[in-house]
Amino acid sequence: PDFIPLTAAQTAALSAEFPALSPNTTYYARASAVNNIGALSAYLAFPAGATSPNAPGNYGSPVANLAGDGFQLRWTASGNPAGTRYAAQYSTAANFTGSGDGLSVVTSTYSDLTGLTGNATYYARVYVAGHNGVSSGFNTAVSTRTFPRPPAAASFGAITSSGAAVNWTAGPNVAAGLSYLAQTSLTDVFTEIAASSFTAGVSASFGLGGEGAALVPNTTYYFRVRASGYSGAGLFGGL
Repeated sequence: PDFIPLTAAQTAALSAEFPALSPNTTYYARASAVNNIGALSAYLAFPAGATSPNAPGNYGSPVANLAGDGFQLRWTASGNPAGTRYAAQYSTAANFTGSGDGLSVVTSTYSDLTGLTGNATYYARVYVAGHNGVSSGFNTAVSTRTFPRPPAAASFGAITSSGAAVNWTAGPNVAAGLSYLAQTSLTDVFTEIAASSFTAGVSASFGLGGEGAALVPNTTYYFRVRASGYSGAGLFGGL
């Protein structure tokens, strides 16, 4: 590239130091000899080199939950320039040796960590993968609980002319601490709810012998369920 000097050092030694450079930045250097009358020799060009990165900073509100799928982790650049590669590490263990651990590498100061287990505690931290091959230290780890993901459909139970029972499983969630809201409707968009059932179990009955009025014989009903956990209510899933 064209050489545009940012700073210079004159010395009688065979080395020079350049303090106060920007972190995680590639610099080019050259040197020449100068005689007693100020005449310069040809320049000697050195291989490009990069400064080490700063550790990312902690954002004031580092976590934004994304219902049913994961969460967004945010941090600050801490002086690192645009184009810096940040590695966001997440784990279900505080020492980052849990199940489902992962790493997301981005050049922004946030990362959407998705596809995680619902109703689970996750820990997250970030480091910089430096231009010079040297990684920074981690910022301070943070923790959060994910929202529950939709439960998984299992099967129908007893179905009569006036009632129906539905079953489900916790699905991709930590089951401990979950409760459920099951609903039935005459439309698949659930604009009108025929009956609802709040339960800590994984089944519900509607109509005769269950929640709500008796179901209408020979009629199509739709069913859905959502889970609520430590972080709040998740999204509905169809049954």
